[in-house]
Amino acid sequence: EIKSLYDMRKESYKLDNKILKLSYFSTEIVPSDKDYAAVETEMQNAQERLKTSENPILDAKMYSPDSNVDAFMSLSSLPAEAKAFVQSASIGDVSNPERNGQAFIMYKLVDRTTAADSVNLQTIPLQAMGAVGEAATAKADSVMAVIKGGKDFAAVANEIMPGSNGGEIGWATEMMLANTGATKEIFAAAKGDVIQVKINGQSQILRIADKTNPVAKVKLAVVYMPVPISDETLNGAENELNEFIANSGNLENFDKAAMDKGYNIISNQRISASEMSLGQVSGSRTVINWAFNEEAGAIKKFDLNNRRIVAIVKQKFDDEYMPLSEVMGELKTEIIKDKKAEKMIADLKSKNLSSLDAYAQATGSRIDTAKFVTFQTSNIAGLGLEPALNVYSKIGQPNQLNAPVKGREGIYAISVVNKSEAPQGGDVEQQKQMLSRTIYSQIRYQAVYALRQKIDVVDNRVVFY
Repeated sequence: EIKSLYDMRKESYKLDNKILKLSYFSTEIVPSDKDYAAVETEMQNAQERLKTSENPILDAKMYSPDSNVDAFMSLSSLPAEAKAFVQSASIGDVSNPERNGQAFIMYKLVDRTTAADSVNLQTIPLQAMGAVGEAATAKADSVMAVIKGGKDFAAVANEIMPGSNGGEIGWATEMMLANTGATKEIFAAAKGDVIQVKINGQSQILRIADKTNPVAKVKLAVVYMPVPISDETLNGAENELNEFIANSGNLENFDKAAMDKGYNIISNQRISASEMSLGQVSGSRTVINWAFNEEAGAIKKFDLNNRRIVAIVKQKFDDEYMPLSEVMGELKTEIIKDKKAEKMIADLKSKNLSSLDAYAQATGSRIDTAKFVTFQTSNIAGLGLEPALNVYSKIGQPNQLNAPVKGREGIYAISVVNKSEAPQGGDVEQQKQMLSRTIYSQIRYQAVYALRQKIDVVDNRVVFY
């Protein structure tokens, strides 16, 4: 029976791409306790240096060049651990090193202030006038004189740079402006002030269009040290995997040995040549490429940054159809389900039941109601997908018992309680256009598929990548 069902559906099992079975596990190489201890010692040395440093931000940059900016930050913008530290710290205090993922971090409170968190800026881009160096300074002086004379800043900006929206830059914090070298002057200015500053050696004219209300802000020196994987740790992990391959790298032992070792093994995974990765493992297409170019029993370890994958080719299939062995389980389950349904239907028919109540009592179930069911309803409340109810919503007559009926999820006794035509709502032309687009997309895909079958296209991309 299983073979007959398989033969009947064989065309649906035709393969678009080659397939094989693969067993594999992936393991991430992480720093050892010894690696963490080494970095923690280095953090403790940095802590002692920060405690006595006269320029803590500069000293912190020696350890963490990308984590330190000589600027104030609002408390609300700080990470939770930094905020907790500064709320109880005094100026000059240094926190203890703390684990932060695969790293350590600590802070020194350099200063406190209360000031605007951000400013809204406008600029007059003197570069648009072709002015640089001393010429830019002279131009800036003359433009400042015009503005002080009463001319609107935005109007001047638009004259010099048409389309600049009045020279609008937008909102910026101290951290965002730290590299300009003009942060102190900008944040010291009052709302509405027009100031002349030098940014990267070039004269600029800025207007403080607006400022936020003053908030508590702090300046921090930050030491952030990632914990690298030492050669000792890396070599130990590599040796363990190499030993596993040497002892258990065969079809008979691989799966069980991997489980015994505690690896998270994926056993006998069916892989298609068109798949771009093994599950969610980034960069694992290289494993698939290798597997389809090897024979059953081949084993290899793959290096993907700090992750290692060990894979073995379990079985290869060369037929153009999915083998019966691969679908036998699902076909067997379906046949058993059908036989069980036939038996239930025969038993129920022999009882000559004539009402929903009788069927409910005979089966130990209850009567339920499904509302607003149409032929197109794909998710019926309480049942999900059940085509049997879709059919009888169309052909069933009110107060007529239809039973027993074989459904997708069980045997039903069905009676249509009420039937009405669904209202025709919405723009008919718009619905037609939507259907046309959907059908066009389907036809385009199906046409390409049919063309591939007709001209016998063979996808050999897996041979190359």
